[in-house]
Amino acid sequence: MRHIHLLAFISLLTANVAAQGLEPSLGRAAARMVERLSPVLLHRHPDLKGLAVVPDWGTQEEAGRIVVEALENVGYVIVQSEASSGDVLKLKVSTRAGEKHRRLIVETLEKDPWHFSCAYGDATWADEVRDDAVLVEGSLRPNREDAVLSARRAASLRLLRRAELDRHALGESEVLDRVSHRLFVGEEVRDDRTLYRAFFQADAGSDVLRRLQRAARREARRDALEPWMRLGAVGLLALVLGLGYLRADLSTKGYMTGRLRMLFGTLFALGAGVCWGVPL
Repeated sequence: MRHIHLLAFISLLTANVAAQGLEPSLGRAAARMVERLSPVLLHRHPDLKGLAVVPDWGTQEEAGRIVVEALENVGYVIVQSEASSGDVLKLKVSTRAGEKHRRLIVETLEKDPWHFSCAYGDATWADEVRDDAVLVEGSLRPNREDAVLSARRAASLRLLRRAELDRHALGESEVLDRVSHRLFVGEEVRDDRTLYRAFFQADAGSDVLRRLQRAARREARRDALEPWMRLGAVGLLALVLGLGYLRADLSTKGYMTGRLRMLFGTLFALGAGVCWGVPL
């Protein structure tokens, strides 16, 4: 048990994990709680043999079960709450509503108790492991918009890799507009600064991947034809303006040839620029 505490303590020191403001689900809040609890247990109870989890009065059993699972996932031994001795520590688990977000609270039941709290949302899909979907945690960003953009870009690249397409085969908006997706934005506090992290889940079933592959093929064909379409438009413009110039020159009997050349030359330059620059 001690070596598990030591690894957790070292990982927290190196990662400099701070208090979490908002996790997408109760399960993730419990996992973060265990990260914060481990170094405290290592320091205060180096000979700890087991933990007893006691749900607070009125707290749903699900909260206690999820905390137990999070503790067991990192190697803690969970015993019955009646087992109380010097090497078994009781943890009281409760949830609190009525605030901006619900909070999971864990308290050590000892002479000098420690309190841990973490807010969570309802995005339980962030805990799902699905072969037909990609789940992305974006990078921490100083504002929500950048956090969402980071997650969207990462999800777009993941989908393109799943479809075995080049990262430039489709634009980010084109990829995500073709698939159903879900978004959750969490937050955490570091050095008195609030940072944001977006969680993004996008469908990646076989039909979705085939749809992206078809879209990429259409985009490739369009890119291959685009220069020829533009050249054709410039050629058609040159033909129309050339015929217009000849007719105007004949009707003026050559008295305004210089001015007509300047006028139609200017019109051709402007028109060619539009034909070459307008998006297709």
